[in-house]
Amino acid sequence: MPVELRRKLQAKYADADFIAGISAGQASATPSPEDIFLQNVAGHVLKRLDDLSFGNEELSLKMAMSESQLNRKVKAISGRTLSLFIRGIRLQQAKALLETTSMNISEVAYSVGYSDPAYFSRTFSEEFGVPPTNIRK
Repeated sequence: MPVELRRKLQAKYADADFIAGISAGQASATPSPEDIFLQNVAGHVLKRLDDLSFGNEELSLKMAMSESQLNRKVKAISGRTLSLFIRGIRLQQAKALLETTSMNISEVAYSVGYSDPAYFSRTFSEEFGVPPTNIRK
């Protein structure tokens, strides 16, 4: 049964809607310790969203945890590695920018911490199943 509970927990926190919610600063009515922890992680990522050099190492320093400990905790809660969790937050912010602003794709890529718009488009397509150009249509 504990394995089943872990899978349910990971399914809840790996959901793109949950990541979008914490990226937007939306909190649930009664946040669990996992919600609070992931919101804290997301808050640090969002503060340095456009910083190309911000990654696992910098985040672990902000969270006052070792990189491996932080990675294990994020993976246990969300089912995503720390790198993929950070990338998910960046891509959710990019999606929101594409939907609400007139910025072109390159500008959005740079504003969410990507240095290569082609790589941004590729990872965006992997995350959402559609290229960023389709979000505007």
